[in-house]
This record gives sequence, structure tokens and C-alpha cells, in this order.
Amino acid sequence: AVQAELAGEDSAAAAGKDVVSVAVRRVKDLIEKCGPDFLPMRAFVEQFEGGLHMNRVRVLTRFLEAFLDAEEPFACSASFEDAIMLLRSRYRGDANAVVHYAHAHSRLARRSALVLKMLDEVNARDATDAAPCLDAVRRLMKLESASRAGYKEVSYRARQIIVRKQDESRKSRRERMKAIERSGGKSLMLSKQESLSDFGLASAGSLYGSVDDLGAMSDVTSDTESAGYNGGTPTDRAKRRSVGTLFLDNTNTLARFNSYANLAEESGVMRGVAEIGLQASDASKSPAEASSAGDAQEKRQAHVTFDSSALAHGAGVTFDWTSLFEAPSETEKFAAIEALFAASGVVLSQMENAGPEVFESEPGVTFVRLDGGRNLVLFAPSLGHAVAALPEASGLRPEELSFVISYPRLHGRDDRDVRESASAFVTGQNLAGQISPSTNRVAVSLLAVGAAPQHFTFARVGAAEAEPGAAAAPASPASPTSVTSPTGHAQKPPLRRRSFGPLGEVAGSPLEPDGQFKEVALARGFWPHVAAQMEVERLANFQVECVGMIASRSHGRRRAADFVTPSEYAIGVFLAEEAVPMSRQGAKLPQRDRRVFLRASVYQKELLLAGAAGVGHQRTPSGSVAVDVAREGQTAFGASSAVDDDSVLADVLGSMELAVGQHGTAWNHVYIHMVGTGAEDAPRVEAAVASFIGGAFDDLRRLKVSCVEVRVGDWGEVVALNTSGLKFTMRTTAYGIPETETLKDPYPLLDTIQRKRMICQNLSSTYAYDFPEIFANALALDDAGAAANGVSNNRISSLVELVLDHASGCLVETQRPAGMNDVGMVCWRATLVTDEYPIDGREIVLVANDITHMSGSFSPKEDSVYRAAFDLAVAEGLPCVYISANSGARIGLDEAVKAAFRVAWVDPEKPAKGFKYVYLSEDDFEMLGANGRVLADRVVCEDSGEVRWRLTDVCGGQGVECLQGSGEIAAATSRAYKSTVTLAYVTARSVGIGAYCSRLCQRVIQHAEAPLILTGASALNKVLGREVYTSNAQIGGPRVMGANGVSHLIVQDDVRGVRGILRWLSYVPRRRGAPLPFSRRRSGAAASFDTVRRPIGFTPTSAPHDPREMLARFFDNDTFMETMTDWGRSVVTGRARLGGLPIGAVAVETRTSEKTVPADPAFEGAQIAEEQQAGQVWFPDSAFKTAQAIGDMNREGLPLIIFANWRGFAGGLRDMYGEILKYGAYIVDALREYNQPIFVYIPHGGELRGGAWVVIDSSINPEMMEFYASDASKGGVLEPEGVVDIKFRRADLVKVMKRTCPAMQSLEARNAKDKDSASSAAAAEKKLEKDLMPTFKQLATHFAALHDTPGVMLHKRAIKEIVPWDSSREFFAGRLRFRVAEERVKSLLRDAAAPHAVTKEELRDVLAQMAPALEQIAADEDHAVAPETHPEIAAAIAAIGEEKKRRARE
Repeated sequence: AVQAELAGEDSAAAAGKDVVSVAVRRVKDLIEKCGPDFLPMRAFVEQFEGGLHMNRVRVLTRFLEAFLDAEEPFACSASFEDAIMLLRSRYRGDANAVVHYAHAHSRLARRSALVLKMLDEVNARDATDAAPCLDAVRRLMKLESASRAGYKEVSYRARQIIVRKQDESRKSRRERMKAIERSGGKSLMLSKQESLSDFGLASAGSLYGSVDDLGAMSDVTSDTESAGYNGGTPTDRAKRRSVGTLFLDNTNTLARFNSYANLAEESGVMRGVAEIGLQASDASKSPAEASSAGDAQEKRQAHVTFDSSALAHGAGVTFDWTSLFEAPSETEKFAAIEALFAASGVVLSQMENAGPEVFESEPGVTFVRLDGGRNLVLFAPSLGHAVAALPEASGLRPEELSFVISYPRLHGRDDRDVRESASAFVTGQNLAGQISPSTNRVAVSLLAVGAAPQHFTFARVGAAEAEPGAAAAPASPASPTSVTSPTGHAQKPPLRRRSFGPLGEVAGSPLEPDGQFKEVALARGFWPHVAAQMEVERLANFQVECVGMIASRSHGRRRAADFVTPSEYAIGVFLAEEAVPMSRQGAKLPQRDRRVFLRASVYQKELLLAGAAGVGHQRTPSGSVAVDVAREGQTAFGASSAVDDDSVLADVLGSMELAVGQHGTAWNHVYIHMVGTGAEDAPRVEAAVASFIGGAFDDLRRLKVSCVEVRVGDWGEVVALNTSGLKFTMRTTAYGIPETETLKDPYPLLDTIQRKRMICQNLSSTYAYDFPEIFANALALDDAGAAANGVSNNRISSLVELVLDHASGCLVETQRPAGMNDVGMVCWRATLVTDEYPIDGREIVLVANDITHMSGSFSPKEDSVYRAAFDLAVAEGLPCVYISANSGARIGLDEAVKAAFRVAWVDPEKPAKGFKYVYLSEDDFEMLGANGRVLADRVVCEDSGEVRWRLTDVCGGQGVECLQGSGEIAAATSRAYKSTVTLAYVTARSVGIGAYCSRLCQRVIQHAEAPLILTGASALNKVLGREVYTSNAQIGGPRVMGANGVSHLIVQDDVRGVRGILRWLSYVPRRRGAPLPFSRRRSGAAASFDTVRRPIGFTPTSAPHDPREMLARFFDNDTFMETMTDWGRSVVTGRARLGGLPIGAVAVETRTSEKTVPADPAFEGAQIAEEQQAGQVWFPDSAFKTAQAIGDMNREGLPLIIFANWRGFAGGLRDMYGEILKYGAYIVDALREYNQPIFVYIPHGGELRGGAWVVIDSSINPEMMEFYASDASKGGVLEPEGVVDIKFRRADLVKVMKRTCPAMQSLEARNAKDKDSASSAAAAEKKLEKDLMPTFKQLATHFAALHDTPGVMLHKRAIKEIVPWDSSREFFAGRLRFRVAEERVKSLLRDAAAPHAVTKEELRDVLAQMAPALEQIAADEDHAVAPETHPEIAAAIAAIGEEKKRRARE
């Protein structure tokens, strides 16, 4: 039956259909007809759905996905152990799956090689047209550890495929047209819905005639332009946006093109092309214009009549390289030359006296004038013709001379031979005096049909920079370096182009006499005018390798092999590296300047300006613009995409992805030349650049792009700089006179500060001196008021660097440029204007390691600065922030002794036998032994009689004194934690004492790529004698330090790290003993405060739930900040605001959580330990977390609220061994020492039992603690079920049955009357007891639960009040304000009475008198709690102070 159904396959194939697809469809129809017996065949048949091609795609996709499933856990993990833990959590209970993936990963190299071959197959077969395959390739590109050896090539190859796919999809969308049936005889009907670029039509117009003539060929225009075109003048038509689709295809024929391989499949019916005739016409020229034009102009305006029949058959007029030199007519040769230039945006017809023309002395050579005649381009059919025309060309005295020569001998020769031939041609003609002295540059392009073009550029050594013949005017001291353009932008004075040698030398080389020509290697491979547009010579200070060329957006799926296919832009990607002088090669050098320069020439400005309105940006007095990344990111190219797919910037990012991903550079540069633009386009260019930076800021920062430079034609430039890696600052500059070619100096090598920034970028960190700028930016980003009025008030109002005064040992202010420090520790005193302190601001002490100075290591100098900074913070009660990036204590040998010591060998002839001692000669000891630098014994050599000083001690270098200083700064950090707020941000690796100091600050924010370690992985491996640890992150990364509670917050970059610091500080008073900061942030976009009277909107229950949702609803909107998330997960801790006041919070995780202890690879047999932790229970880690959080909040001066919902402590063997008893006691200690108000609240549905109640009972600190409970809460020693088992046993239940159950009472009554049937009555009674026991257990449980109600707690004064959950937010907000005001009054009274003490009775009496005023303060939720500003309270405090002083005098 199947064979019968498939009998028509041949006819289907003849009809153009896929045979396999037809077979699949018919077999599926048969399966449906024949019933379920054939269903097993369906799965097999569906594998071929869509044909053999789709079957191949599915197979490739399946293998790629299998590779990804195995490798993604390892790629995204810091170590092998982390990946195994991730797999264990993913495949819980399936150890075989984990072993399978681990075994597969062990063969990564072989599997990666196979995947590379698969990707080649994917690319060759266009498999990414299928969405699943495209997704798989994207996943391969995004492997997080692509820099690792096993993934680098795979990720890079996948990235290439994605970039190519994106480019093709953009081409398809922009260039696709649908061919329909021919109608109207000679009309070629095109789609009205899609159009191609203007450039394709313009290019074809320059080749075959005028744009108007080609426009007449297109019968269809856009709806918005057809009226203007039909009724407009010829000039109007030339400027219109045409929907024409005529351009050069891959055979250089004027024809239609569709970017799909099979045009018939995509666009439907295409039966042929009608005859298209192009008639020569001079209708667009007036007689006066025609008569005034010269002979050359007439030749250039002549039109070509094409053979319509040849074009209809697909032949047409075909151009190749020979058309530039030899053509059937001079007009056709001129047209080919015009097309060559038009392909790169140079329209000769729009340039005065540009040509083409022929030489009188050598008619076979054609020339073109560019740049007003300064550049002469010759088209010669041979080297001999070029030599013959050279005298006449030199007579025109061009500054630049370019030769385009037909050179058939390109075939079969390597690039070096060709380059030597070109060099010999230029050098020989120069020595013969054929090249004019005014010519400073010579370019040679060698062309041959069937061979790749070769382009070489040569520059004269020692060429003058000024225009030949022009005397250099002396610069006036008062003359400005810039002028103002009519548009208000800064202008540079007009200068001339500079000539460079191949390595950037300008004044000549000692190896080359002045006047000789040397190749400019940077321009090799580019047409001279394209290289000039890209300004490749500005890379002359580097050793450069071109790693990529793109001439994209060409109209045709395949480029013309022997001619230039018109493109809308060209991109060159260069890997530039600082040249090392011969004298320093092999020596240890600082960070070398190595970066990627992307150079682009854009010939269609709409590719960059599309969608960019000329929106003005707010400028600084210097003219710069700080790009608002947050605002631009929301509006840049739409909300869903960072960069528009049709923008040239999409290929810019793709090219940078490929280059930076392959070479791993930093400080990269993007240059875009907008050819043909002018001053009128400058505002739109500004807007486009700002939108690009805003939308792609994360990509640009990840790719480490420091500069985006856009040249606006010959008018000026827009430059966006990101020198610190934090934000871009944009500046627009006009050159002055647009007609004058501008001087562009080579890009300089990085200076000292920039190299330091590059070092930090390579460590995924930020240079120490750039952190104040991050603080300023983060303040502006977090400004709540800026959302309302658009202006940010938050800023750094004062920033002063502090240096150590060695005489006093204290820090003093200094004014010096960044990077002038000679110590690897820098310190500032900063005043931050924030939402909490909008007027006077708040001060902090900021101290940071400079990791670029001796790798950030600690020596006594660094220790002194660090210690003085923390002592300053303690003395003034200021918060101290430590930016940690270091290498631990400094290790140093005495280099002078190291270079001078000598060895006394056991056998000088056989050093392998060992040595006796090391010594110094008498002369060396005399120089080095002074001041106790070395200690030595005097010995006399028995063999030679030489006097030697045997070394016993080398006191130079650095060692134990660094350890001693480390101990001092550890003590200083510990003291500071007890006295003020200390906070550490780990931005890069922190080793040894650096890790200890971070931990001693107690509050730690850790960068995701910054490990906290005591000893590096490599050192540990040496100690262990084997490769155990793979990276420092495996030992002290976020997975370790976040899980053990050392790190409180984990951030992905330094901006988020600083924002975390500022958010933490927003909860802290400005200095020790100051009032709490008050801030009423606006809720969302609405300009209204989050009132305390709003409903909570969430009601917790006794069922497991997420406590974070409860906390987010209870506190002010978006103010809860959780800390130590991954440690002690059965407890949630953090800080928030309630009614605008900061408060610490401790809540309970009601869901079951999991604790995982990783296996240490240093111990064989170690295994991962996993522990399930029940909700509402304190375990050792969560108890310790609770105690530490309470201690931190106490030292921050924060009130505290505890949402008590614990059933008790875990008391098993493991928990008791894990010191649960000790950590539970720590909670009591922390609460007893707490000096701020504490609220303990049992929330709705919560319960508090046993030991959990004990450690947080209000009697621990009755002066500060208040206990409350919700109306739906419970509390007691044990849960009711446990109480029943102990206090309501079976006998008690039977008694209750007999006392309360009528059935039991009636049974007993019958038994009393009928004593003869005692046995049967007893059995009946037992049966009744058994039946009633479940009910009476419930009754007993209910009775026991009645002892745990809030009413009982209140009656027994265990709690202060019952607070319903619905009103708890308003209640606690008011109570918080009252208690904070009360404690503030107490503090003010003590200060006023000092040095005399105030008794508790006196405080109680005064507070009772002030109660009404305190109630007023508590009720006013819109202002800060500042009782000292209340007149009544201020007067009472002053009176008490005076009374104390009077009594003291008496």
C-alpha cells in the first residue's frame, strides 16, 4: 500500500518538490488511515519531517545539545568540584548521571574537536535557519568559561557563525524582494513592501548612466515618495529614496537579486525578465550647461545603450579588472572607474574636475583627481604604461600618487614576491627622479583577473608635515588651539595630513636616508582611498596585524570575484601591540599596550543614524556630555534590543566580539568614518552615539571598549571616552575648514595611569583612583529625587586625599594628581550628599589597596597608612570603607646581596656535590655590611688564603617586619569594628592579611571574581606535591565565602559593589552617636510616600512560605536588603526601613533548606556532605548567623525587630557536636549587649517554643526589648502534641471520657446495675475507649493549645501587647519612632549632665514629663526623629543640665 501511495514520487520530484518530504507526508497519512498498529512507525518517519536537510539539522542539533548538557555545568563553575555539586543538585538521586557527565568532561579536548567539525557542517549547510540549531549555537557562544582552553575555540567558532547569521538575516530583511509574474510587457514589477538601499541604485547609476535614468526603470516607488518623484525635477529625483533594486550582482550585470539561494522557493513565480532598454538621454541638461562643459565632462556624461536582448538572457554588460584599463569604448572604461570609486562612497561626478581623464603623452593611462588634485590616481594597463605616464603625472605636483596597474603576473607568486616588486617599482622610479619631490605618498594596487588584488602604500621618510611650499607661521602665544564653529561646537585649527613610516617614524630612520620611500604596512590590503578613510596610519605607534576585514551589506549573496561589489560600509579589525625595543627584549616589562582597533568607513549614513533624532544633550562648561546610561538604555533602539539589527553598529559589536573573544585585549577602540556627512548631521550623530552607548553599555564594558570615535565627514568628530571603565563622556569637535584635510596624530601609547587601569581591567577590577568616580556615579543613579524632577542632587561634595605625615604618624590632606602615590595604600576623606543627608552630607573614610603598586602587597608603609585611616575613623566616629585588592604581606629579598654573594663549593669542579656556605668578598662586605645590612663571620680560605665573610644573617629585604605590621593593622581593624561602622569591599584577590582585614571589618561585599584566600592555589599544590586546586576561586570564591558567612553580599561588578556600599551606609547614622538617618523614598514612579498606614497585603500562615515576601510587604517599599543569603539559610537577616527609619530585621525560613559542605580535593576519599534543615528550627550555622547579625546591627546603631517563629533548636548528635549550644548562647550575649530598641514579634501563624523563646525573651534586656504577639500566634514550652504526650496521657484521657462522654457514662451505669455481665461490660468499655481515643486526643491537643494563646501570654505578662497582623506595620512604625525618640532623649540628657551621671529614676521621671511631646514626634511620620528640635524637650534637657551643674557646684 505504501509503495502504491508513493508511486507518484517521480512526478512530485519533477514538479520541484522534496521527494523525502512528500514521502513523509504520505506515510503519515497512511498511518492515520491504518490505525494504531502503525503508530510505532510515526516516530521514525517524523525524523525526516522537512526532508533530508532537516534530518541532518536535527542530528547535528541533538549532538550539540548533548555536548552543552555535559559541559555547561563545568563552563559556568569556578572549579570541577563546583560543577559536580551543581550536577548533584540537578540530578538528585541519580549518581550515574553525574558520573556520566564527569566522564564525558574528562574527554573535553577530543569532544571539542568533534564539535568544531560539527560547527563547520552547521555553517556549510545553513543549519542555523532552524531555531533549535540556532539556539544551540548561541549557547555554545555563551559558554561562560570560553577563555579556558577546552572551550575557547568552540566558543569563538560559534560566535563566528552567529555573527554571519545575523549579517545574513539583516541582508535578507533589507534586500529580499519577491518576484511576481511579468506584466505590462516591459515593466519589471517589484515589491512595494521592501526596498533596497539607495547605494545600490546610486552605484549602478554611476556605472550605466545617471541616477535619474535608472530611476525611470523602476516603475514602483514608495507610497510617500511617488508623488514627489513623478512631479519633481530631475534634481529632486536624484535625491529621492528609491525602491529600485538594480545594482551589480555577482556577474557584474545590471539585474535583480534575491539573497536566498533558491529564488523561486522564496519569491514564488519568476518566469523571466522583460527586455529593459536604457536610452541615452540629455534631457536633464540644459543647452547652456551642455555647451559649457569640457570634452572630458561630455565623455563622463555620455550614456550607454545596452543590448536589451543580451540583458534579457542574463548576459548584459560584464565588468572585471580589465574594464578599468581596456574597454570597448572610453565611456565604458570611465564608467567602470566611476563604479570602482562609488563602491566606497567616492562619487566622482560630484567632485569638481575629478575626471576621469587621459594623459596626452600616454592615452592608454587614465587618471582621476581626488582631494582637489592633491591625490592623483592612475589606471595603467601595465608597468610600462605607468612609467611612461609618470613624468606628466609628476608635473601636476600631487602630494599623493596612486597607481592601479594591470599585473597578470600576480598568478603563481606569493605575497612577499609581489610586495618586493611593488617596492622596487616605487624605489626605482624615485631614484630615477620620476616622482616629484612634492609627492610624499605613493600607493600601488596590482590587479589581475582571477587573482586577489594586492594593495601597497609607501611613505617618504622625513616628509614635511606642512603643505609643500608653504612657510610655517610662528605660533602666537595668545593664539587659541581651537575656535568656535557656527553650531557651537569646539573647533580644531585646519591642518594637513601627516605622512608616517611603517612603524610610525616621522622624522626619518637612521637606517634610511631622508627622501626614500618605505612601505606603510598598516594600509596593506586596502584600497588606498579606503585606507585613508579608515585613517589606518594613526596606528603607526603599534605593531599591527589585520585580523579581520568586512565589506558587508553587499548586494549579492556572493561577491564579485574580479571587481568591487558595492557595499554600504567597510570594516577593518586590527590587533595592535606595543613594540618592544631591541634593547629591552627578553627583560621583564610592565603591562604592554595591547588592544583591538576597529576601523569602519560608512557610506550610507542612515545605517548609523536611522532612528536617532537630534536630541540635545546637557553639556558641561567644557563642552563634554556625560552619557546617562540608565536613560539611554531605556530608549536606545527600542526596549528589546540594545542595537538595531539594520545598524552598522550591529556588525561593529559582532566584529569586536570575535576579535576580543579571540585575543583577550583591553582598552579597545572603535572608529567610524561617516563618509559624505556634514555639519547638519552632527546632532543626529551625537544622538546615535549616545543611544548606542546607552543601549550596549554592558557589551561595551564587557568588551573593554574605551573609546567610540565617529568622524562626521570632513566637518568634525564625535568622541565618547570611557577611560575609567565606568561611564562614557562624549565630546563633539569641529575641524574648522571642511575643505581642508585634517592632521590626525597617531594614537599614543597608553600612559602610566592608563596602563594601571588596564592592569585592573584584566583583573576584572577598577583602578583605586577611579573608585571615587564610581561613588559619584552610583550616588546619581540611586537618587530618589532625580526620578521626580530629572536632576540629581546626590553627589560627592568634598573629596580630599589623605597621606601619612611620618613625623606625627597622622594623615594630612594633600592635593596631587592620580597615580602619584609611592605607597600601595591610598586614602580619602569624602563627603557624600545622599537622600538621607541632602544638605550637609555625610562623611566617610575611604581606604583602598592600589593593586598596581607592588601587586597591592602590604609593607610597613602600607600598614602605616591603613592603620592611620582606621584610627581616624575611630577618633571621629566615621564609617570606614576598605577597598580590598592585594597580594598579602610583601616578600622581598635583598637584591644587592643577591647580586653579590659568592659560593664556597664542596668541589668546585663538581658543584652537584653541594656547597659549604655563601659569603661576601672583603670589598662587598665593606659596602654591604654597613648599618647591619648583613651579619657575617670572618673566615680565611685554606686553599687560597682569601679573606671571606660567611653570611649568617641577611637583614635587608622584607619579611618579618611586614608580618609585624600585618598584626598591627589586624588589631586596628578589630578596634574599629567595636567603635564604628567598618565595611570591606573585595574588588580583586585578597590574600593573607588582606583577607583577614576584610573579615575583621565583619561586613564584607565580595566581587564574584575576587577570591578571599590565605594561600594561593599554586602554593598549596606545591605544598601538597600534586595538582589539587585548579584556581583561587575554588578555595575562596563566592561559592565558599558566601556559603560560610564571611561575605555578606556577592556582586557582579564594581558599580554594583559600590551601590551595595552606599545602600548599606544609608541605614547607618552619619557618625557614632548621631540620630538615625531618615528617608522617605518615593514608591515607584508615583510621587507619593509609602505611608505606614497602607495595608500590608500579605498574611503569613502556619504553612511553609517565603519570609522575604512578608518582609518586603511589611517594610517600606524596596527597602529590605538581605545579607548573608547563602549562609544559615533557616534564618533571614537584613536591613530595611519602617516609616522612613532604618531598622535591622531577623526572620525565620519556614521551608526546608539544604546545607552542602563541599569535598576538599586535598583529602582522598572526601565526599560532599548534604544536610536537610527543617524550617522554623535553629541549627548551628543559623544560630551563629543570628548572633552575628544582631551584633553587627548593634554596632551600626540600628533598632531591631525579630519576627519570632521558631519551634526550637536542633539538638541531635551532629548539632550538639556542631556547637549549637554555644551559638545559641551567643544570641543571648548579643541581645544583652544591645543598646538600641528591640521588638520581638510573633507574626500571624507563627509560634515560639522552648529554648527559642528563652534566648529572645524580653527579660534578657528589659530596658531595650519589647515582646509582642499577633492575634493568630502561639507560644509555649512545647507544641500541644508534645504536651499531651507528657501531661495528658492515656489514663487522663480515660478519666475525661468517663467524666464528659455520655456514652461512657451510660455504659458505666448499666455495668453498675448488671454486675453479672462484668466481663462483657469491660470488653464493651475497652472497645468504646478505643473508638473515642482519637477524638479525645484531638480534644486534649486543643485543650493544651489553649495554654499557648496570645491571651495567655498577655495575662502572664510574657508579652507587652497583642498586635493584630493587619495593623502591625502602623503600630510598629509608631512604636519605633517613639522608642527611638526616647533613647535619643536619654542620650541627650546624659550628654547635658556630663560629666555627672543621670540615675534611672531621674530618666524615668523626665521621660514621663516628656511623654506628650514624644507622642507628637511618634505620630509625625513625615519628618526625622529629632527630639532635640522640639522646644519643650530642648528646654527640659537644658534645665536638667543646669541643675546638675548647680548641684555639683554646691
